[in-house]
Amino acid sequence: MRERVYKILGLAVLTFTISTFQQISFADSYSGQHCGDSGNCAGSLVCRNHVCIPKGGLSVTDWCNSSDQCSGSLVCRHNQCIPHGGLRLGQACSTSDNCSGNLLCRLTILGSICVKRPGLDQHCMSTDDCMGNLKCRSHLCVPPTGLSKGKYCTDSDQCSGHLVCSSNWCSLNKQ
Repeated sequence: MRERVYKILGLAVLTFTISTFQQISFADSYSGQHCGDSGNCAGSLVCRNHVCIPKGGLSVTDWCNSSDQCSGSLVCRHNQCIPHGGLRLGQACSTSDNCSGNLLCRLTILGSICVKRPGLDQHCMSTDDCMGNLKCRSHLCVPPTGLSKGKYCTDSDQCSGHLVCSSNWCSLNKQ
């Protein structure tokens, strides 16, 4: 009889434990516990990667879903907590939109970090890389109208109008 009561009691305890676990996991999760979304977390906790964390507890460059997860004046932009004005030179980034001012996000040997945008006559990958209204032509940032006569070039596409790149200088086409 005791054995039978024990099994019944064991079943009751097991049922209670599972029921309590489901209630905590999905209805009112505490810090460090599993959650489906922030509505499942207790108090001021928020759900990040299916885990409840303190609201505003994330630091610069931490992964985020919304700005209320980031601490202080940080904002969540492209799933990264960043200063309101953007990340500074040398800080880890996930996209150029997270970098401030004339910086862009580039993969380097140190990982993806904010670097200075290339200026006039500097190497570029696309026009979006170049500072201001410069255009990227043949991997060089040039004025929108192209380089003028006597300017250093690596390709005729970089020179303005009817100029060609001859011996690395924009010059008149000698036909």
